[in-house]
Amino acid sequence: MFLLKNSLIVLLVGLSLACQRKDEPALKAFFNVDSLINAQVVSLAKQNSDLLKNAYMDGKSDSTFIVDLDTTGWKKELEIFHQLDLNNKPINKENYTIEKGLSDPESDLSICEYTAKNEQPLSVVKIYYQDNMMNPKRIEGEIFEHNGLYSSIQHLRLILDKTEGQPLLTQYEIAGGQRMILGDSVQFKIRGVITSK
Repeated sequence: MFLLKNSLIVLLVGLSLACQRKDEPALKAFFNVDSLINAQVVSLAKQNSDLLKNAYMDGKSDSTFIVDLDTTGWKKELEIFHQLDLNNKPINKENYTIEKGLSDPESDLSICEYTAKNEQPLSVVKIYYQDNMMNPKRIEGEIFEHNGLYSSIQHLRLILDKTEGQPLLTQYEIAGGQRMILGDSVQFKIRGVITSK
């Protein structure tokens, strides 16, 4: 009888703990950049946002104004920024250090920084936020690529503002360079400015 009573208590405690764990939200190590970008695609298309795109390459520049992009158009425009997502994969938790609550010396924003511990294509990602991570103001990252033919670096930046309680993309920037094995190098910068109607 004593054994049965103890077994019943252990079973009830186990079930209680299992139910509590099920109700708790799963803690994630990395900010979900993919979800943010997907939400931006929908919001920008819904608002019929326009895009002024400036491109600079080796001293030459060009501008394009694009009106009323749909979700397909915004997906294409923002596709490169999916590379900033670390996807909460266990291997990434081992390959990146995470520092939260860092102060930005140039603003009143806080920073969550993910830095690669070893050589990774995505070397660093910084989330600049106000009050909490659900209110990102800027996301930056650096992507390196190196092979037998060339080496390249890309600096990616998303700038967001809060509209109707949700972050909304207002600008983006892609800057970097590529150096070929024979010594030729190219520097470029693409800047997009978004206007919502």
